[in-house]
Amino acid sequence: MKFRTDFVTNSSSSSFIVARKEQFTAEQKEVILKFIEQQFLGNTIIKTKEKLIHYFVEYIDSAILDEDEQINLKAWKSEEYQKCLDLLNKGYIIHIGDVIATDPNDIADIYMMLWNTLSCCGGFIQVDTGLDF
Repeated sequence: MKFRTDFVTNSSSSSFIVARKEQFTAEQKEVILKFIEQQFLGNTIIKTKEKLIHYFVEYIDSAILDEDEQINLKAWKSEEYQKCLDLLNKGYIIHIGDVIATDPNDIADIYMMLWNTLSCCGGFIQVDTGLDF
């Protein structure tokens, strides 16, 4: 079997060149962690039942609870609400977010956002980041 070790330029992949100092600075590590948290875990963080109710009523389905404040099992996303509530009760924090990209199937936007964020910290240089497919 042959393995390709140089740049691959077909419709399913892309290439890039970036440069960085040997060690990430504390600021770069913080930026990476914050970026990953927001992009891959979501920027809405819910720690209480009240905030969970507010989020679901405001953004998902205003009929998530019935008149007795019990879960309306006919409401859209009622199963997700119940799972989130159960997890909150077990000490978990709920993260809710969106995939931010021009095309949800285009991961290039996420790469570019991270590289642009890292470039602001110094010690990180974008050499060839066109990511043309």
